[in-house]
Amino acid sequence: MSKSEKILEKYFSSVSDEKKEKILKLSDVYREVNNKINIISRADIENVLEKHILTALSIARAKKFRNGAKVLDIGSGGGLPGIPLSIIFEDCKFTLSDSRKKKCEAMEMALEELNLKNVEIINKRSNEIKEKFDFVVGRAVTEPSEFMKLAKKNLKVKDGQAFYISGDNENYNGSKIAISDIYDEEYFENKYIYVYP
Repeated sequence: MSKSEKILEKYFSSVSDEKKEKILKLSDVYREVNNKINIISRADIENVLEKHILTALSIARAKKFRNGAKVLDIGSGGGLPGIPLSIIFEDCKFTLSDSRKKKCEAMEMALEELNLKNVEIINKRSNEIKEKFDFVVGRAVTEPSEFMKLAKKNLKVKDGQAFYISGDNENYNGSKIAISDIYDEEYFENKYIYVYP
């Protein structure tokens, strides 16, 4: 069993083998896509599962999205956290948005390789999106409080929630979950999921 397989089994043992295989394949797809379009730093690409995909999946460990939920990923870049979450929550509808055409092309390549049918990619800024969503997610877009301002505009009034992954930020007044409480690895120290409301 590879290091990546061991990590997935450790934290996602209840996830089907088919989903775990897709997550592992996503690591390979990111390496392949990264050769054409830079979506992940060259220094991190060999540890893409541990440093990027697992970080994205921390949201899945913190919150189970209900079947049929509509999820918006703001500033998705290469599809993080949206693509890994769409593998786990295959009964949800994901919309991944990014204003950069190249990033959208990279996400399209990944979706095609993984044959994901529950994901739509749109080449727009979040303030151009008029639709309302059950959940809004993001990672490393801006400061947590600024992200939540963006997210609120796209959240359904009733039961809408936003989750944002970032480093420690003392200026955020809402609740946050330490990712180091979810995963044991040292890499996750000082990384948080900010939650609204």
